[in-house]
Amino acid sequence: MTTPQPNEMVYAEHASDIISKGAALIAASRPFALITSLEIEGGAARNVGSLALVDEAGAMTGYLSNGCIDRDIQLHAQKSIHTKRKKVIRYGEGSRYADLKLPCGGALTVLIDPNPDTDAICAAAACFAKRQPV
Repeated sequence: MTTPQPNEMVYAEHASDIISKGAALIAASRPFALITSLEIEGGAARNVGSLALVDEAGAMTGYLSNGCIDRDIQLHAQKSIHTKRKKVIRYGEGSRYADLKLPCGGALTVLIDPNPDTDAICAAAACFAKRQPV
């Protein structure tokens, strides 16, 4: 299988933006992978728990680095959508991807989930829309 090169990235920072996009994709019956930052060592562009998502075409909403590994995350997310398998990836120190270095040093571990809890995403989006706690 050849995965098409991702070509779109929207640098959304807030969880509400990611969740709203996920809810819109769910409403349109479009598959996507939810990406969550699990662990950070050293400096990082985002905090642990930061979110992003990638749709089947490879378009990414959100980011987990300042661009140094986001394209690779997009490619892995597309593959994960097709295989329907979760994937945990570590970048930086201790990673099997020695050619993908983080300029700030340290390491970043992410979870790519191609089958996130759609009910939870839609409920969270509804709360965000009403400016209620999520």
